[in-house]
Amino acid sequence: MLLKEQSLHFEHHSFTRYQRRSFSSVMSSQSGRVTLSQEASIFSADKIKISTSNLYHDDRDKLEAYLIQIELYVKRHSSQFKFIENKVLFAFIYLRDNAFTWFHHYLTNYLQKKSGEREEKINTMFRDSQAFEKRLRRVFEDIDKKCTAKRQLYNLRQKIFAATYSISFQHIAMNTK
Repeated sequence: MLLKEQSLHFEHHSFTRYQRRSFSSVMSSQSGRVTLSQEASIFSADKIKISTSNLYHDDRDKLEAYLIQIELYVKRHSSQFKFIENKVLFAFIYLRDNAFTWFHHYLTNYLQKKSGEREEKINTMFRDSQAFEKRLRRVFEDIDKKCTAKRQLYNLRQKIFAATYSISFQHIAMNTK
């Protein structure tokens, strides 16, 4: 009965024929039980589309999300990022406002000067994406997350839904440790 309910519910979704066929075959196998390996094969990595990153201005709360989005996109499209320099240039495209201004000096120096004429920190930043990330964090990351989290907890108020308040509380509380 559960299998029939799931397949009826499945019919109303707008999946491609390939996805429907894969899902139906998995659901019918093993008496309606889906194993983890079968479930993973339904949506293989080549079918997942990861959108590009959101723009990053200079909001300390959004730095981590920006860096994760860049990393996911680069991992998914690794063939386009064979050179580390491309990853750094790609990350630069999504910088705005103060973040753009901060990096603009490094980019201008990198593009206008030859490798031997540039400051070593600029060469390093374009050769090692971790160096770029480290510098970005040094400038834009919250320097005292614990204190900021305590202040946010103190000011946190339930305004609409208890679930929204609970999620906010848990998220902030994780940074107090």
